[in-house]
Amino acid sequence: ASWCEPCQSEFPVFQRVAVSYGRRVAFVGLDSRDVTGAASKFLRRFPVTYPSYVDPHERIGASLQAVGGIPQTLYIDAHGHQQYDHAGPYESVAALERDIRFYLLRDEH
Repeated sequence: ASWCEPCQSEFPVFQRVAVSYGRRVAFVGLDSRDVTGAASKFLRRFPVTYPSYVDPHERIGASLQAVGGIPQTLYIDAHGHQQYDHAGPYESVAALERDIRFYLLRDEH
């Protein structure tokens, strides 16, 4: 969400990791309780390589059962099963990469 300071602080982490892991992991952004204009302006300033959707009434988030705090990162495997729900911001590339490897890529050889 463009209004969320912790979301803004973790954004560079997601920008970098999405470039590194984008061929193996699908990233999708969800701008919760945001408005299209503010979200678009934020994404123009901080572009990402993955799609991002505005969810002003949290309908998409609710359908994913993402009803925790903001920011929130859901790990959903290739079969559509949620593997992990990380509440709070990722403060480092290493922390996000560690969780991706553990929750989504642990079976890769």
